[in-house]
Amino acid sequence: MGQVSLAVTTLFWGSGATLRLIVLAWAVVALNYSTSQAILLTVYVAIGIAIGALLAARFIKIDKAVKVLPVELRWA
Repeated sequence: MGQVSLAVTTLFWGSGATLRLIVLAWAVVALNYSTSQAILLTVYVAIGIAIGALLAARFIKIDKAVKVLPVELRWA
């Protein structure tokens, strides 16, 4: 279970960091946001990721994590 937890955590932080950079660039180019507006958008995304992590921790217990892993790998 420790390996599953480490793998999911690594994927979570890696995708979060990548998403932050993508959202920042996308907001400036596609939405014509200023840099400060784009940064606020990344803050909102980070808050959403944190809330999602809390909800996942609440509803997906470690003994059920193996069943969730194939879903996350399809999205990666």
